[in-house]
Amino acid sequence: MEEERREKILDAAESMALKEGYRQFNLDRLSRRLRMSKNTIYSCFSSKEELFFAALNRRASRIIQQLKEITTMKVSAEEKLYLAGECIVRETSEMDSRLMQDLYDIFPEFFDLSQDFFRTVVNYIGKILEEGAKRKEFRINVNPILLTRIIRDIGNYLIEQDFIRDSDLSVEKIFSETMGILMNGILERNKAGGAGGDRRFPKQKASS
Repeated sequence: MEEERREKILDAAESMALKEGYRQFNLDRLSRRLRMSKNTIYSCFSSKEELFFAALNRRASRIIQQLKEITTMKVSAEEKLYLAGECIVRETSEMDSRLMQDLYDIFPEFFDLSQDFFRTVVNYIGKILEEGAKRKEFRINVNPILLTRIIRDIGNYLIEQDFIRDSDLSVEKIFSETMGILMNGILERNKAGGAGGDRRFPKQKASS
């Protein structure tokens, strides 16, 4: 019962923390959303700060675990890139720039840890690229060593707080469009949208 209650609180707190950052992370609103007293929340988490970071760590751990599983799948590097891209976009779609700004302003040490997390994400993409290059799955004129280095360096730049703030782009948008450029640029034409089919990234949402 205690563990179920804790997981229920984290489910709601995750979404709120990603969307609103720390300053707007409000336990009164969380309590109303959960229809649960604040005392019950405090029985599982001693403070707003503890709950906030427990929620962020939970989401980060899930992303890393999913990427780890994707890299070990017995599928092509192309398929792994699509799966990794979809995972990143799906799991960061709620992430607002206010979150990174609050970490930068209020919790600089945790902000540095968040940068390490994003570098880990980029490194998983780099591993998939290296694998695909070795298998010659990408365009023949793509140098695998340069490609991997470029992607890792670009990834490090994209997660810098100044870029996130000045570009006015969400983390999800940054990763989605970067993956789109990557996927649609390195694959053979018939794989990226030519005669062999149309599998461009990100997938276009169906119009309502």
